[in-house]
Amino acid sequence: MRRLLMAKKVVLAATVGDRDGVGPEVLVKALSKLIPTLHDVKILVVGDPVEFRRVQKRLGVRLHERRVRMGDLPGALLRWKTPVFVLRDAAGIDAFGGVRLAADMVRRRIASALVTMPARKRLVASRAIGHTEFLAQLAGARRVGMLLVCGRLRIMPLTLHIPLRDVADSITEERVEAAVRLLTEELRHLFGIESPRIGVAALNPHSGEAGLTGWEERDILAPAIQRLQNEGLWVSGPESVYVLIQQMMRGELDAAVALYHDQALTPLKLLYGNRGVNITLGLPFLRTSPLHGTADGIAGRGVADPRGAMDAITTALALLRRKL
Repeated sequence: MRRLLMAKKVVLAATVGDRDGVGPEVLVKALSKLIPTLHDVKILVVGDPVEFRRVQKRLGVRLHERRVRMGDLPGALLRWKTPVFVLRDAAGIDAFGGVRLAADMVRRRIASALVTMPARKRLVASRAIGHTEFLAQLAGARRVGMLLVCGRLRIMPLTLHIPLRDVADSITEERVEAAVRLLTEELRHLFGIESPRIGVAALNPHSGEAGLTGWEERDILAPAIQRLQNEGLWVSGPESVYVLIQQMMRGELDAAVALYHDQALTPLKLLYGNRGVNITLGLPFLRTSPLHGTADGIAGRGVADPRGAMDAITTALALLRRKL
């Protein structure tokens, strides 16, 4: 019966990120602004309860959260009217431990979706592991992607957190085709776009200029796009990323596949600053996050912009409610 009752409410499991970054601050600020709008919504904060209260005190904010234990869930979320709860079991755990705990609650359907605040990458076996890679491992997901969203722009980078010098060697026809198929599936599933229009970015200046400035467009990207088109998918390119941005802004494309991290992120940062959301594609549950990082240089000063955190929360709620 409790699970049936919880189905009427939306529960977001929200991690605080690295304690010495801006994550705890932007989460507190975002919740303080959003609480009046959180009807039939519960926010379950996964982070150290003492530190979470300390951040509120430093900012002059009081969220009036309830502290709960794992063993009290989901019943405790029904007993109290307060919209914000904090998990006692998260005391002393690090950022990725919080993600592991929060993802487990989503998998067990205690929570409806996962919202993560920024955390630094971890080096594992010579690889930089961020939230996306870590969640893929936890969920056993074979194909995942980062969909960066703000305004009219939806951009998915083909490669994730790898050095720029390794990008060209990482671009294969199979990888491009898999990325476009994943993006197509998720645009249909999350946004209800029946026939997504997707553009694929070029790697080299002037889209390779028939091999004069690079051969990846001619020998890898164009053949992959042709095969996808033969399958009946709406795919264009390879094209310079600024052209794809213009097409999305005019409503002529629904999304784009960029080839590396900063090719995807730079247009969003230039146009929207600290706004925007990262949606992890390919997981068996919904996860969103602000587009910015831990911003160590301003952490603890009370000046961090919470709009990205607000976007992450409101986007998760909008996507969940679209499926209800």
